[in-house]
Amino acid sequence: MFRIYKNNIIRALEALSSYEYQKAAWFENNQGLSYSYNENALDLFYDSSLDKALKSGEIVFGIVVDAILSELESMVDKINANNYKAEELINSPEMRIIREKATLALESVKSSDGSESTVEIIE
Repeated sequence: MFRIYKNNIIRALEALSSYEYQKAAWFENNQGLSYSYNENALDLFYDSSLDKALKSGEIVFGIVVDAILSELESMVDKINANNYKAEELINSPEMRIIREKATLALESVKSSDGSESTVEIIE
């Protein structure tokens, strides 16, 4: 059975949905922040096992929420951040759309009660 840490997913979605956070963390700053698009994608889908759970047919947060997350993953996978300078990526139309979808996913995950879940959700 998959274990999914909901708060880790929420934190990764918060980072992926926030232009202001990205503007600080993706570039040199005096706030002690250091995070990249690739790290965010890895944290959200791969290090968390969310990708494996979604692709295995498990229900993680609910059928509708999982569909949003799967669509977001597909969008994220289409961007190879190595082909962009951070300044280009953060302001790209693709990144704007990803932030919008990540915001929807974040709201959906937060509101999920887990009643449809077939995995272990750990707060």
